Amino acid sequence: MIFDMTGNFLKEYPLREREAKIEITANEFGAGMYLYSLVSGNREIISKKMIVK
Repeated sequence: MIFDMTGNFLKEYPLREREAKIEITANEFGAGMYLYSLVSGNREIISKKMIVK
């Protein structure tokens, strides 16, 4: 799940496999800082920051 820095939900990328990769292209979002979270069920596994230039 991707959020802007104010916490607004922007996009979700469903993963179908236990070990999967996703590729996010810079043109999907404007320049800035975003938060992305890995969520399984209703549990947040990890969250990190992402900077798009």
